[in-house]
Amino acid sequence: MGFEGLKVGELSRRTGLTVRTLHHYDEIGLLRPTLHTDSGHRLYTERDLARLQQVISLRQLGFSLDEVRDCLKRTDFSPLDIISLHITRLREQIALQQQLSARLEGIAARMRSAGEVSAEEFLRTIEVMTMMEKHYTPEQIKQFQAVGETVGPGEIRAVEEGWTALLAEIRANPELGPASPGAQALAERWDALNERTMQGFQAFPELKQAIADNYKNGSFEGHPQAPQAADFAFIARVKAARPAAGEIAADPN
Repeated sequence: MGFEGLKVGELSRRTGLTVRTLHHYDEIGLLRPTLHTDSGHRLYTERDLARLQQVISLRQLGFSLDEVRDCLKRTDFSPLDIISLHITRLREQIALQQQLSARLEGIAARMRSAGEVSAEEFLRTIEVMTMMEKHYTPEQIKQFQAVGETVGPGEIRAVEEGWTALLAEIRANPELGPASPGAQALAERWDALNERTMQGFQAFPELKQAIADNYKNGSFEGHPQAPQAADFAFIARVKAARPAAGEIAADPN
């Protein structure tokens, strides 16, 4: 018996894509199911699945949805081209993993010379590695590496330690009034540290936007080493309580 097509729910279950994503692809004309049942249900055919594979490959290559649509419209852009591009990117990922392996070997050598390393440091290292892989493209990870090489390991550690200390203070003082000197001082430190953190990213505006989007979308919620929604909300309240420009505080005396 031939392939009779998949309803959107079944396609979602088989591929791991959400129904919402598939509906969005349909709405923007990126992937419209070829068939519909008499009752109006969408049915995705083998041809639709081939197109979906191309869409996913291009998305994983870092193409925007508009760029994916443009590529698939081009008569000179064949499915084989897409697969070849994906293979190239996978080879780049393998090379990236090899670089990561070399870096970890270097860290291991330093660990052996410096003695025991804390469990907390291991946990933070693992957390950052998985976070990066999950939320950034291989090209963006390369850009992170370029930023790291530019600012240097000492600055990276100083910034990490700065955020660890600042977040700990914010979370330990949720009762601070937004207009209080203590809260305002925390917000000032936040602004200064954020500017220092992003200093090395000036050459990569798209990466800066990706970082901002990930935080906006809640991608790092549950990662205690990263600012959480509650932390952002606290800082927003504090900044909202700042005196307007030119406003002079009343003399308590």
